[in-house]
Amino acid sequence: LRILRGARFAARLDVEIDDTTLGAMWESVGRLPSLPQERVRMEMEKALVQADEPSRFFKVLHEVAALDYTFPELHALKGVPAGPEEFHQEGDALDHTLLVLDEMAELRPNDEIGMLMALAHDMGKVKTPEDEWPNHYDHGRAGVMPAREMFARLGMSREQCKAMKEACRLHMRFHD
Repeated sequence: LRILRGARFAARLDVEIDDTTLGAMWESVGRLPSLPQERVRMEMEKALVQADEPSRFFKVLHEVAALDYTFPELHALKGVPAGPEEFHQEGDALDHTLLVLDEMAELRPNDEIGMLMALAHDMGKVKTPEDEWPNHYDHGRAGVMPAREMFARLGMSREQCKAMKEACRLHMRFHD
């Protein structure tokens, strides 16, 4: 739990975590599987609404090798191209998702549902076969399953679940 709280406080207070604390977080990662998933969800929810830059929460978790244990659906986006370079110069699908999350925090501060939608919108890109990269045709529909796995594991509310599914399913249609 302290790993998640450290990440949340780093995001909320916009501070760097010192090397000693980062080392202790690294050493504790092996205990994460015993942490109740509801606690993971609660720390995430707090980070989403308390931080001006909620991406820092997930970046710290990634830095200490905890993202795979806590949010495997997001961790899976690492290394997957965000899309064709003419539309996505920001890096991989995880970088893109975290960028969208921070933009949502700026546009709609304290909007937890909006933040969850930003987190979920591109989860389907991990389902795209590598031979089709950097395009991700129909990734919206493909994202519903990873989003469903995430909210089932974390014990999220019906409203949260519905918003995440709709963000996956419909985000490529907003321009229409």
